[in-house]
Amino acid sequence: MSADSEIYTDSGLTPSTTYTYRVRAKDAGGESEWTNYESATTNYQRGVTAGSLIFSLNYVPGGTFPTGTADSGEATVSAYWIGETEATNELVAAVYQWAYNQGKMSTGTVDGFTVTLYGQELLDLNSTSIQISFSGGAFSVDSGFGDYPCVEITWYGSIMFCNWLTEMVNGSTDELVYSGMDSDWVDDETIENVSKTGFRLPSRFEHE
Repeated sequence: MSADSEIYTDSGLTPSTTYTYRVRAKDAGGESEWTNYESATTNYQRGVTAGSLIFSLNYVPGGTFPTGTADSGEATVSAYWIGETEATNELVAAVYQWAYNQGKMSTGTVDGFTVTLYGQELLDLNSTSIQISFSGGAFSVDSGFGDYPCVEITWYGSIMFCNWLTEMVNGSTDELVYSGMDSDWVDDETIENVSKTGFRLPSRFEHE
């Protein structure tokens, strides 16, 4: 630290981890005694801003755990971040609105009954269960249901939600996890690049 400094920022730390520090002063005359140890724990949670919305991600440490029937197997996962809640109606509607405004849906169908893209349905707006609607170029959420989990969104719709949310938050497509979509997209054509830092669906073992 430079002379007369009273604040030190330690960056690049692991979330949900306790760190311990001590300091001492040094000048031309020598060094002082060490201070007492002081500890602080980094946050396990961080907020992400998507447009006007802020949602929370929780940190999950990596590790090995039992899995399978009667815990007969074993799986190891790396540390990851996951949404504190399921994707809400408010967040899905905001991301889909952003994608619509950006022309991401121009080759598909968007109306009061459905959202389709690359030959697959993303949102079933005709379902009596869904609390999201589309009219006049705008997605909206039924009153009082903004923080409810989004329903009637397909696997394809979830994949596009992840990619669009990544681009919406980052401002670029550099970290998109999913690719391989074409005019007749089917699920096994989807390429998942987990080395990318964008949003994605949890793996089987992360879901456990």
